[in-house]
Amino acid sequence: MNRLLFLLIFTVLTMSAISYTQQLYAQEKNWTIATVPADSLQKWQERYAVSKIIPKEFELPAYIALAHYPELNNTRIIFKKRKIAATMAAAPRWDFIFRPRHKRTYIISIAADSIKRKAILPIDIPLSGQVGVMGHELGHIFWYEQKGVFPILRFGLGQLSKKFRERTEKETDQTTIEHGLCRQLYDLRVCTNITSNPPPAYKAMKELIYMTPEEIGEQCPANEDQD
Repeated sequence: MNRLLFLLIFTVLTMSAISYTQQLYAQEKNWTIATVPADSLQKWQERYAVSKIIPKEFELPAYIALAHYPELNNTRIIFKKRKIAATMAAAPRWDFIFRPRHKRTYIISIAADSIKRKAILPIDIPLSGQVGVMGHELGHIFWYEQKGVFPILRFGLGQLSKKFRERTEKETDQTTIEHGLCRQLYDLRVCTNITSNPPPAYKAMKELIYMTPEEIGEQCPANEDQD
């Protein structure tokens, strides 16, 4: 009897969580900085005023993604526009070697221009996809925050190996999904496949390293349209 009651409660809570995630996604997908609820915007601005520096045009997707990572509320993160080969990239600031974990600063580089035009620019991605890519980069920071100096250095060296990158990037995709950003990550990958026109070798490499839209979609809450 106790086991049956536990399963019933667990099912109800799970379905409630899925329903809430679906409703939240539906609301966020159509937000703009002008239409986002004023109380939410003010709450986010107050929460991240000290610990985050975000370019004005990327405040909304950054706030939405950060709201899914409460573990990073007090983590110092600087979002900085740069010319890079990826859409976005996250890394500890160079002085992390000399600082304890709780005093580190992280940089999320946002492509203002793409080296050799390989990557899709964030400004060309719809809001939901921007949230997805920021959620993925926050997933990297979530991992960095749990690691000491040497594991992070090993991670950096591991980027030279495609097999290592495939494992770690897919793990980070999974972290993003587990933080409630499955649909946004799905929208990112679909948008990237449709909108960008990278060289075939680069596209093949991306498809190998990251989860495909199909792999992501299998984990998204049921009954959501995958347009």
